[in-house]
Amino acid sequence: MVRLLVSGVVCRLACAGLPARYEALPLNVLPNELDQAMFRQFAEAAGHPSDLAVVRSIEPAALDLVGWIRATGWTAPTNVAGS
Repeated sequence: MVRLLVSGVVCRLACAGLPARYEALPLNVLPNELDQAMFRQFAEAAGHPSDLAVVRSIEPAALDLVGWIRATGWTAPTNVAGS
């Protein structure tokens, strides 16, 4: 599940014209139980994706990831280890 969630984000970054790569890592590389629990929760949430149309009916200015990247002009940092 975590793999699907992360690879989906990588695809969205690529669609926004940003460099992206995916490397599967086990949860035990995270430094503590709290971080591991947080990523497990992300994985479980991937099985229940949000409905952007419903979110926009509540907050019309809501953006998806690609829209947010374009609206903010965010770019990937160039000084990240391993990139």
